[in-house]
Amino acid sequence: MHRSHMRKRQGAAAALGALGGLFAPSALAQAAAETGAILTVEDHWPEGGLGDAVLGALATSGERPHVRKLAVDAMPGSGSPEELIHEAGIDAEAIASAARELAGTRATA
Repeated sequence: MHRSHMRKRQGAAAALGALGGLFAPSALAQAAAETGAILTVEDHWPEGGLGDAVLGALATSGERPHVRKLAVDAMPGSGSPEELIHEAGIDAEAIASAARELAGTRATA
């Protein structure tokens, strides 16, 4: 994704693009208010990454959505990029599953 904010709505979902942790806090707060949930995905350790930046921005926004951070949480071994992304739990299947879980959490909240 690139720096411009990309929003695609399908039901109660919004996708915000970020590169290098750059995003507009106002767009993030709006997405949090509209959807009640935020999912971040990064292909490195979770500490100090985009997920932490999102939590920091939300801390000053007043919005308190459910937040789920997908990231690499173990030292990767050998394999193809597709295998490593799957093993780390950040492939399309894992992202879709986490999004469904968050949508279900919002529906029951």
